[in-house]
This record gives sequence, C-alpha cells and structure tokens, in this order.
Amino acid sequence: MNLTIVTACWKRPEVFEMFAEGVKMLQKHFEGRINITVTCAGSEGERSKNMVEKHNFSYVEYHNKALGTKMNKAAILARQHEPDYCLFVGSDDIIAPNLLEVYYEEMQKGIDYLYVKDWYFFDLGTKQGLYWAGYDLKVNRGHACGAGRVLSKRVMEGLNYQPWFDNKLHDVLDTSFDRRLRSVRGLGVKQKGWFLRDIDAFGLDIKSATNMTPFAKWRNSKYMDGKDLLFDNLPKALAKKIYQ
Repeated sequence: MNLTIVTACWKRPEVFEMFAEGVKMLQKHFEGRINITVTCAGSEGERSKNMVEKHNFSYVEYHNKALGTKMNKAAILARQHEPDYCLFVGSDDIIAPNLLEVYYEEMQKGIDYLYVKDWYFFDLGTKQGLYWAGYDLKVNRGHACGAGRVLSKRVMEGLNYQPWFDNKLHDVLDTSFDRRLRSVRGLGVKQKGWFLRDIDAFGLDIKSATNMTPFAKWRNSKYMDGKDLLFDNLPKALAKKIYQ
C-alpha cells in the first residue's frame, strides 16, 4: 500500500526536523506494509527546498498566502507517488504509529475518508501540554480535526487532487476541506472518524512562537503535563528531541 503524507512548511526548521523524525518513525514501524512518502509545499526558496529534500521528501515552491492553494500544490505533487491514500497534516504534526494502525485497518477495507475529532498539543516555549476535546458548538460538533485527515485515491481523483477550495475560504482550511469534500457527494464517500481518547491513539501538534494559531487554552480544552504527554505517547528518542 502506498501512503503519501501531504504537508506545507513555513520557517521553523527546528520543528520541521521533529516532523521529519516522526515520519521516519512511521516508515520504520510500517516497513513492508505501507510505503510512506512525503510531499511538501514551501515558500522560502532554496532554504525550505533544502530543508525538505534532505529527508528525501518531494518539494514544490509556492508563496505563503492562500494557504488552501499552497496545500493543494503539495496534494497535486502527491499524484506522482501514485498513492492509495493521502494523509494531510501540518509540518508541526506528529502521527503516532497507534493512530496509523487504526487507519491502516480501515484502509484495507476501502474506507475513503478517515479522521479524528480531537487532538493533543505541546508548546515548545512553556513545555506545557494541552488536550483539545474537539469542536463543540452546535454548528460544528463532531466535525473532523484539521490534522490527520486521510483520503483515498478514488476521492483524490474525484477532487482532481485539490482537497481545498481556491476561493475566499483559502485560509480557513478546515471549513474549505469540509465543503470541498461535500462537493463530491456523488462519489458515495465512505467515511469513519474517532476520538483519539476512545481508541487509545495519539496525534500531536507542536506549537512555537511562529505558529499560525498560538498556543492557548482554547474552548473545550485542558492543560496537561507536557513531559508526561510526550514520553507516555512517543518513542523516547523523539519525545526527548521535542522536549529538549
């Protein structure tokens, strides 16, 4: 099975190194079962190109405005890897093997759209952890978390490898993705979502001073011990790299 991780980067080379270590963790864990590749859209010319390609990830250049369009550039590039599935994350996200194991089981059943509804965060500055229990307003309760969404080849082809709208929603990534996906309802998209807390799985967003969304106690969230969060859920070497 071929899986391409689709992402974008902007500054924060130290965080990208953590992301790359997370990818290598997955490649090692799933060797022989899933061929994992990465495509990344960057915006700093040779600096970001070199940062990405030194890890044997595929790179495309696009300016850091119209974020949906930038992510689409990385998604279009993914086509070259002939993926059976694409996994969409930020370049500050870590997907733990236990979460991809859950996804892998459903991929083998041909489910088109996989996602989770909650997420964990770690702030490099304060060393605090945070658990966000998901969208809880009437209009978005139970909606997918932005990170960790997976789409099948069938759906990606139906979207022409462009899962985000190139319109006024180009910087509202979650909403743009949701509405774009609804535009291909005729495909009969089979989907499944979970709360991480219910499946004993882990996904992490690493926050730093230059994050698009700053670290804060958002609605429906609670602080956690950052050290325990990392070392209880990630291999020691990777947890240490993030916590240092």
